[in-house]
Amino acid sequence: MAVRTTTEAIVEIMVAVGLTLLIPGSLLGGDEAPLGPKRAAETDRPGRIDPNARLSKSVSGASWRQFPLHGGEMTSIVIDPVDRTTVYVGSRGGGVFKTVDGGLSWQTARDGLTYLPIRSLAIHPADRDVLYAGTDYHGVWKSVDGGASWFEASVGLDEGMIVFNLEIDPRNPGIVYCGVAGGVALSIGNVFRSDNGGATWTVVNQGMVSDGGDFSNGVLALGLDAGSPQTVYAGTTYEGVFRTTNSGQLWQAINEGVPFLSNTNYLSGVSALAVDQHRGGTPLAVIGGDLFAHDDVQGWQQLSTGHVSLGFISSQLYVHPTNSQRLYAAGGIAGLSVSQDAGVTWQALHSECDRFAVDPGVVDRLFCTHNAGGDLVGGVHVSVDGGTSWIESVDGLAAGSVSAVAVDSSDENRIYAGGDGYLYRSDDGGANWDRGVEDRGHGFFTYYLGRIEDIAIDPAHPEIVWVAAFGGLMRSTDFGATLERVDVGVSFVNRLAFTATAMYAGNSGAGVIVTTDGGSTWQQSTEGFPTFGGRPCPVLSLAANPREPLSIWAGTKFGGGVVRSSDGGLTWQILGLTEHNFVDAIAINPHDSNDVLAGAGTWEGGIYRSRDGGVTWSEVVSGIAFVYDFAFDPHNPGHIYAATDGFGVLRSTDGGASWRDFSTGIFHPRLYSLAVTSQGSPRLIAGSLGSGLYWTTLGATDRIRRPSGRRRP
Repeated sequence: MAVRTTTEAIVEIMVAVGLTLLIPGSLLGGDEAPLGPKRAAETDRPGRIDPNARLSKSVSGASWRQFPLHGGEMTSIVIDPVDRTTVYVGSRGGGVFKTVDGGLSWQTARDGLTYLPIRSLAIHPADRDVLYAGTDYHGVWKSVDGGASWFEASVGLDEGMIVFNLEIDPRNPGIVYCGVAGGVALSIGNVFRSDNGGATWTVVNQGMVSDGGDFSNGVLALGLDAGSPQTVYAGTTYEGVFRTTNSGQLWQAINEGVPFLSNTNYLSGVSALAVDQHRGGTPLAVIGGDLFAHDDVQGWQQLSTGHVSLGFISSQLYVHPTNSQRLYAAGGIAGLSVSQDAGVTWQALHSECDRFAVDPGVVDRLFCTHNAGGDLVGGVHVSVDGGTSWIESVDGLAAGSVSAVAVDSSDENRIYAGGDGYLYRSDDGGANWDRGVEDRGHGFFTYYLGRIEDIAIDPAHPEIVWVAAFGGLMRSTDFGATLERVDVGVSFVNRLAFTATAMYAGNSGAGVIVTTDGGSTWQQSTEGFPTFGGRPCPVLSLAANPREPLSIWAGTKFGGGVVRSSDGGLTWQILGLTEHNFVDAIAINPHDSNDVLAGAGTWEGGIYRSRDGGVTWSEVVSGIAFVYDFAFDPHNPGHIYAATDGFGVLRSTDGGASWRDFSTGIFHPRLYSLAVTSQGSPRLIAGSLGSGLYWTTLGATDRIRRPSGRRRP
């Protein structure tokens, strides 16, 4: 399925209509409680979801559980200063994870964090239970129980900034610094200090603001001198390095020797800082990808003979506390590197490492976070030999994005998931997962596919699996073990559907293409299809009518609305919802061909229902951002589930007339895909943006209570 963020959707609309407006955040969400079933006359009053007051939960005890499908973007890592087998890792979509056995297994440590993207972590130097987490755009959060629970500690911080760095004063741990950056190209930011353990924060930027404004340049790095904690260094996006010797009361630029970019008005970005205690508190900085050291006589002097890190932001630099010659740096293309001569020469250790942690008490023991790409799945690697070899440490790290799910109807223990650019398969109902191991040729990564948009299994030949991905349309003839690219005459396929006689593929620039010979040949199917800018509207969703072999439905973009073909794709008819920019999901009731659901919207999404085969539509729920997928309960025809972007899974128990929250146990409320098993006790499977793959059993007696929220006036 085509997955887009709220921002992407807004940009698409603005481009389509030629606008260059800034859209207030208030236009993107609602502020009213959900409604019950809608009356026929209430065409302008659909049930609206309150983003600030979650929907009522199930009282049956039904909850979601995670499949062990690991991966995702890991952004930060810290080691417990007392028990160094305890390690914490922060992720973009899965919150914080914790290991107490040196990485053999991981558990979630995120209660209270909701779904905040974690950017940085810091642990109290004396109280191992106290941790701080810096987030993207949601300030700083704190735990006082070893990550078991978290609360917001952001009073006084600038809103809408990225917290790139956290530093704790080792002599007075109640003093905490954070560096933030935001705006266009991270051009604005500030340094903040808390004197009460994060309860409140005060901006400390005097001397960093040249124009008398409220913001300094974006702060990408902080370095605190542990030997003299009142001395702190700040690295900025464009204005070099600043130093304070009085705990932030006054800052002074120290930029002698900092290299310039081609535009000499700006200094190279300072992506990482560290203070070398072996050399009397000498500050070190990664500037423009090279390592520099500073003294007050000569200014900044380049130490490295080659690039340390090509990362412009979120790099890391570390001086080993017991080995004066050993330095580590990570970030960008270079990954993790080590220097054995105090920073002059460097050796690459891990090309995919983004952040790292070094055990100061165990020689050559390293933890490295890495993101999906190449032949790696996002997670944590551990080395006990200084980086010569690495062990994958992912058990329990369910933090990847899953954008597509499919269940083999001939063997419901066989499940496929598309996540973080990889095709995963389980043959035991989800207990264990394997990745595809080969992409045949074409000069691509071994089996990295880009974002997987959809997965479809040939109903007559279950060994044949089709994968629509950012890298093209793939086909497997061995249950996903190997993949080959299929030339279909279009550049990008994002949606797949089977009927009894054909296979259909939706794409971004050519409407729908169809094959009737198993994929050997493809034909464009556009007669009667809506157009935008002289081309067929992009297809965002497809659905085959299980009761009518020649009936195929499509949801489109740019005002094309919902379209249907009743003759196997020879011709199309526009049926409605053309007032909306996108129709991301469409589903047909398997028991009633006239009963159709659609997820559509313009600035925000809603659930629409047609009871007459698409002739007329009624909005039953609004204000829920995007609806990406629907699933019908095979044992309860009136039970329907919707995957939404921001409101988790919604459930209707009255055939789609009203909807309630059904997300207990799901950490990340941005859901991309749904699949359901039909044999035995059916299970509903949901793929999330950044916290992996979930499942729950669908019981015949599940009931939910009505919400206590107010009705929309």
